[in-house]
Amino acid sequence: RGSVAGEVDVTRWPAIAIRQLVIRGGGRRGTLTANGRIEGGWPSDLRVVARALDAGAIAALLDLRTAVSGRVDFEGRFAGTSSHPRATLSLTLEQGQVERQPVDALSVLAQFHDGDVVLKQFRAVRKGTFLLTGSGRIPLDPDRAQDLSVTLANGNLALLAGLWPEMIARAEGRLEGRVRLAGSRRQPRLDGWVRVREGECRMTDIFPKVSDLTLDLALREETITVSTASAGIGGGRLSADGEVVLRTLARPEFD
Repeated sequence: RGSVAGEVDVTRWPAIAIRQLVIRGGGRRGTLTANGRIEGGWPSDLRVVARALDAGAIAALLDLRTAVSGRVDFEGRFAGTSSHPRATLSLTLEQGQVERQPVDALSVLAQFHDGDVVLKQFRAVRKGTFLLTGSGRIPLDPDRAQDLSVTLANGNLALLAGLWPEMIARAEGRLEGRVRLAGSRRQPRLDGWVRVREGECRMTDIFPKVSDLTLDLALREETITVSTASAGIGGGRLSADGEVVLRTLARPEFD
């Protein structure tokens, strides 16, 4: 059984004062603690701490389109007004899954102010598969400039099989890269690189096995350049090069 304890003062409505409100789920469903004030429809000074909550339940509550599972700890502080909100959030996910990709640990430290999500720190790790880190600024307005950097280290192509199991039955090989995303979401600008070495991939359909895959991608402004792409396929060898121009992310142009 769950329980609720604490005090919620509404004597100065519409202002609401919350004093040590503790919500405990039954069994191992975690706890949530809140303290602070809500004024004008926005938490003017509210601190929320959660321990061992179900990530799927939180995603459903927030109407997120991303499938998430695992146990979540987070701490959030909300301030400002409804027209100028501010927030700080620290979140960790242990032994969970994001979409179809298992993660050993995921942590996020972020702030929200002036219409921007400022990602102070992002880190996700899966032993033997990837270490993904990132930071930057993401505006809610799709026409405002963004600045987001992401680094993939200690990567393995098995990551792709986890993301698209209906297409890829098995994948192995070294995968690493670093990408900076600038411009706006409508007109993105890229800078960075992606590298694959000793790659091997077996598809789920009749497509032949891909072996000894070598791939070098260079990302610059609106262009992705394939400088090296070579793989063994069906007893032969396939090589390719060229460019993909991203006028927008939804309508790339190939050469």
